[in-house]
Amino acid sequence: MSKKTLYVHFRSKDAIIGAIIDEIGATIRTRMDVVLSDPKLTFTQKLCGLNEVVGSNLAKASPGMLHDLQRFAPALYQKIDDVRQRNVPHVFGRLIRAGIAEGMVRPEIDPGFAVEFWLQAMRGLTHPTALDRTQLSPSQTLEKAIKLFFGGLLTAAGHRDYEKHSAACEKRSAS
Repeated sequence: MSKKTLYVHFRSKDAIIGAIIDEIGATIRTRMDVVLSDPKLTFTQKLCGLNEVVGSNLAKASPGMLHDLQRFAPALYQKIDDVRQRNVPHVFGRLIRAGIAEGMVRPEIDPGFAVEFWLQAMRGLTHPTALDRTQLSPSQTLEKAIKLFFGGLLTAAGHRDYEKHSAACEKRSAS
C-alpha cells in the first residue's frame, strides 16, 4: 500500500499508532473475556491465561518505545493508559471475584480496592522510568507483579493450586 493510500484512511502517523493501540486493547479484552468466561477453567488457569494474553501483548512494547511515546507523543502514551484504565477494572475485577467464589482468593479481600491497587501498581511499574530502574521488560514486570500481588491474596489452597499450574504457565509464556 502506498503512503498516499494509507493517508486516505489515517490523517497522520499518530492516528495510525492510535488505531494500533485501540486494536491491541480491544484484542486483549476480547481474549481475556473468552478466558474468564470458560467454565472449564479454574481460577488459577484463568490467572495463567491473563499472564499469557497480556504478557504476549506487552512483549511487543519495549521500554524504549514506551519512553519515546511518553517523550515525543504524550497523547499516544496517554491513550495506552486510557486503554489500561478501561481494561484492568473489567478483566481484573472479574478475575478477583471468580477467585473469591472458588475459594482461591481470601474472602475478606475487597475486589474494588484490589482492582484499583493493581491498576495503580501496573501504571507505576510499566512507566518508562520504572522499567529503566528495574531493567525489566513490560512482560517480565507483569509476571513478577502477578507473583507478588497474588502471593498476598491467595489462600493456602489457592497457593497450592497456583503452584501446580504455574510451571505450565511459565513454560507456555517462555515459548
